[in-house]
Amino acid sequence: MSLKLPGQLVSTDWLEENLDHPELRILDATVHLHPAADNQMRMESGIADYGAGHIPGAVFADLIQKLSDEGSPLRFTLPTPERFATNIGNLGVGDEKDRKSTRLNSSHLVISYAVFCLKKK
Repeated sequence: MSLKLPGQLVSTDWLEENLDHPELRILDATVHLHPAADNQMRMESGIADYGAGHIPGAVFADLIQKLSDEGSPLRFTLPTPERFATNIGNLGVGDEKDRKSTRLNSSHLVISYAVFCLKKK
């Protein structure tokens, strides 16, 4: 049976009911932003949080290293289509039949970036 998403965002109840569906990919894209002394923000990967506990079946989506353009002086810039496709593909997200549910517990900037990247795909 094909997975039907109720909308752009899903509830925790919906997620629990569909957790074992083979078309569901759960990405934990947590990034922490900390104020730095130079009035900038320091980025910290959420991989430690992921390692401490995550939704069953979730994989860690590294927005800092893998899903951004590391050559850009700006943070969270969209990588090349090839880089994005390779790295998101390595997380189990592929063709149009795949569905995505992303758990994010960081700033609105990070959430917006993750949604933008997935929609651009």
